[in-house]
Amino acid sequence: ADDPERLLLVAALLGVQLATGNLVVRLVLAATSTAAPDIIDSPDHPPQELKGGRLLGPMERVLILGLGLAGQVTAASIVIAAKGLLRWPELQSPGDQAKVHRLTEYFLVGSFVSWSLALGSLALVAR
Repeated sequence: ADDPERLLLVAALLGVQLATGNLVVRLVLAATSTAAPDIIDSPDHPPQELKGGRLLGPMERVLILGLGLAGQVTAASIVIAAKGLLRWPELQSPGDQAKVHRLTEYFLVGSFVSWSLALGSLALVAR
């Protein structure tokens, strides 16, 4: 069994993933002027903000941290690769290329900041 200090650190880092991770991602996106692109922009469908990352980001960070703590770093890297593959069709849409480029930048900056939080937390508890 682990020592109490390590368990407390892990619990605190899980809290960071759930409670403050999205805030850090939003702050970095704002600091880099990486704007969230509209996902629907037509006369019939007004622009909508991308919101899925607010739920998926924390889930992804907890999964990466959990897999890393379990010694499954390769599985954690597969989570990262799978996200990119799942978003590939959206990022390659033949629509307005300026919007696609904004979406790609938003996705990449947000994802890398999110992954960095999870991997940084993993580094803090690594023995």
